[in-house]
Amino acid sequence: MRDDILDAYMRHYAGAIGDDFLLQDDNARSHRARIMDDYLQQETIQRIEWPARSLDLNPIEHVWDALERHIAALNPPPQKLATPATALQEQ
Repeated sequence: MRDDILDAYMRHYAGAIGDDFLLQDDNARSHRARIMDDYLQQETIQRIEWPARSLDLNPIEHVWDALERHIAALNPPPQKLATPATALQEQ
């Protein structure tokens, strides 16, 4: 995990952002594992503390929810994968 994900992505991304980089995670067990804590401390990466299951973590979820409700209201309901995209564009 460390070499495949943390070193391959996190270090480079944090380096590109610079000193203002703050990690925001969702408190999943894998994000709170000792290897992750050790890595962040070693790389001096600060983590933003968020409550578990916070709605603020991923604002795109609100968009997906609205799209899902709109598609569910279509009459007749979409029968193919491409149909919802076409129906949403026509609205």
